[in-house]
Amino acid sequence: MCRKFFSMCFLDWPIEVQQAARKADARRKRLTEELVVRFARKFPQITYTLIWDSPLINAQAWRLGEQRNVYLYGGLVRQPAITRAGLALALAHETGHHLGGAPYDPAMTWMTSEAQADHWAAVSGMPSTTLADC
Repeated sequence: MCRKFFSMCFLDWPIEVQQAARKADARRKRLTEELVVRFARKFPQITYTLIWDSPLINAQAWRLGEQRNVYLYGGLVRQPAITRAGLALALAHETGHHLGGAPYDPAMTWMTSEAQADHWAAVSGMPSTTLADC
């Protein structure tokens, strides 16, 4: 049986409708903060932010001028099916939008394409963060 944990909101981004238990929340938040620190150390040219209180089920790469940013939203982090490796892969994918190189997104020309961000995440982002010792 599939339990519905999300709904849709502005911009058609999914949002969380059912939050995890408080004990699980605290553990997930610590785990995610550790991953964010690990990525920030490995890729200091990018600012990583966990927006814990947001119900959005998403992660996002964006720029403001030359400042490169990755946001990880709380709704994604609290999803019961996502694992530590899944969260790391989301961070690696979003990092790949900044560092993955060509081909670039046709609409957002500063950003590596979705497929190239996936490739960069698998080949460079995940191995370089050595999740085995997480």
